[in-house]
Amino acid sequence: MSSLHYVRYGNHPEQRFVSGKLRDTYEGLVYHANLVAGSAGGIAKFVMREALHERPFVVNPITHEFQRPQGEALQVKAWVRKLADDYYGGPFADAVSRGEPIAPEAFGGDVRGIVDRVLDFQRNTLNAQAVATEEARYLRFTQPQFALRPVALICPYLAFLHSEEQCLSVNLRLLETGLTADPRVAAKLAFPRSLLTSGRLPGILDGYNELAPSRYYLWIGDFSELEVRTEELQAFASLLDGLGSRVTNLYGGFLSMLLSHEDIALLDGVCNGPQYGEDRGLIPTTGFGSPAARFYVRDLHRRVRYRDALRLFERLGWLASEAAYFANVCSCPTCRQLVNEHGPARGFAQFGQTKPDKRGVPRTTGRSLVHASNHYMYAKRWERNSILNEGVDTLTAGIQEAIERYRQVGQSLTAHLHRWRDLLHELRRV
Repeated sequence: MSSLHYVRYGNHPEQRFVSGKLRDTYEGLVYHANLVAGSAGGIAKFVMREALHERPFVVNPITHEFQRPQGEALQVKAWVRKLADDYYGGPFADAVSRGEPIAPEAFGGDVRGIVDRVLDFQRNTLNAQAVATEEARYLRFTQPQFALRPVALICPYLAFLHSEEQCLSVNLRLLETGLTADPRVAAKLAFPRSLLTSGRLPGILDGYNELAPSRYYLWIGDFSELEVRTEELQAFASLLDGLGSRVTNLYGGFLSMLLSHEDIALLDGVCNGPQYGEDRGLIPTTGFGSPAARFYVRDLHRRVRYRDALRLFERLGWLASEAAYFANVCSCPTCRQLVNEHGPARGFAQFGQTKPDKRGVPRTTGRSLVHASNHYMYAKRWERNSILNEGVDTLTAGIQEAIERYRQVGQSLTAHLHRWRDLLHELRRV
């Protein structure tokens, strides 16, 4: 099976980044269960209207949400409460009603009902809405058995936030029950970055591998491929190898794409968000205000603050002409449109437009944020195509070329590329 590039559909405004002219910048979709619980009809209509029903998708059950204290998450997330009350029931609904985070002890009895309800939610909720659409009615002329089904069902799980032994025990019971119901059920592994190099992870993985699920969906909290240390990258590669390479990384960037290359094959799926979603903490921080403008620099494979990118490109002379811009910055449809309309310097300035808020503080305009996200989606398609069409040695050489290219402006921009290059060399020697 070839690897897949997924995009996470995190909220309704992100529809614009997975449809229309951007529908071919990815291959599959990941929906979060809270969004499905609150808007199954709207999502199904969107998928059918945009002819995305043939794309592979999964529904992330996000059962870890119930481990957070009410005041931090559940109390303010009506859709998560709806998920518990209307779909998951049992210990999830009980935890919400008590205003307490769910504990491993809540799974002390028979867990078959818990597993069945969570799997049925993934299997049926979107499908029930999709088959009622006008588009489905016409599809039945050529596909009488049409159904909108996920490519995998993810077993309910607890994130390894506290009490690792207890969480492991619960997760293995849930997974064993799920595999009894359907041998194709997938496992979800969610744990903090610190666990990677703790020495405790091999013991945890032994239990999962003994049950041998068909695949794993992975979420390592705060695992930024740009920032992690060399030993963490090595532990990451070792983890994937230990899981048998049947792994989709739910929060990954270009390094994960590299590890999904057929010549390495440590991953067979990678997912990112269309805006700010290549890494995320298990307990997300709450921010205020609009996000700052960032521009995805393709050969660095990272987002850079707009002002820093502007200074960088001006210093290198890449905004001096259309030819220099398209050859060095980007030639995606968004960049071409902006440069053709405004010229290279003013065209790039469209990524960093601001306007003052009510307090007079300059904020990035929504239009600039849309330009940046459109460009990002095209950049991910460019990266994905390079994985599909180029050999690992060529890709590694490209990383080295980027290191040399930006050497004159300092190594802070390319430190991650050094670590990626070294990891690829090490994996190729094995």
